[in-house]
Amino acid sequence: MQVLECLLVKVKFLKAIINLRFEGIKMKEVLLALVAGLIVGIIFKFMKLPLPAPPVFSAVVGVFGVYFGGVVAGWMVKFFQG
Repeated sequence: MQVLECLLVKVKFLKAIINLRFEGIKMKEVLLALVAGLIVGIIFKFMKLPLPAPPVFSAVVGVFGVYFGGVVAGWMVKFFQG
């Protein structure tokens, strides 16, 4: 019975995460994009093709930094306007 209760709690937690919103973006869209990216990466690797993404982790972090910088700028504008 405890296993079933634990499983139900995990399912409720996952549903809550999927329904979250961040800056108007649904987490469901983010998770679907992640899954699609994983599938594409796996297919490209099995076909021995170069990955359609920067091979260096620092490039990915740079893209995240640009996005996060835009989010922070939006927060700053809202904060100073009112």
